[in-house]
Amino acid sequence: MEERSRVPRAQRVTTDTEILYSKIAELHWHVGTVKNVSSSGLLFVGEHAVGLGEPVEMTFVAPAEILDASPQVYCTALIVRTGADPAEDAAVEMGARITHWQRLPVESS
Repeated sequence: MEERSRVPRAQRVTTDTEILYSKIAELHWHVGTVKNVSSSGLLFVGEHAVGLGEPVEMTFVAPAEILDASPQVYCTALIVRTGADPAEDAAVEMGARITHWQRLPVESS
């Protein structure tokens, strides 16, 4: 059997940070929790399911290991995996492949 060459997976960082997510062009945002994140995607949990292949927009604080700081980011992504979260009855676990990152301006006090 021929061995396939694999592209190295982006470093994943485990986290437990809040995320706001919405289907693109929807007005209502939903609250969830990021379980892990990398520069190419994230795994998050929320009570509002988004279907496979659907585009979403999200905002959350990225861990320093991902963006060399801990800025608030806005990103767009495609949902590539969904399933029930074994830890919570009503929650859905969703995997998203990030298509665009954008750092949001730091609010001054």
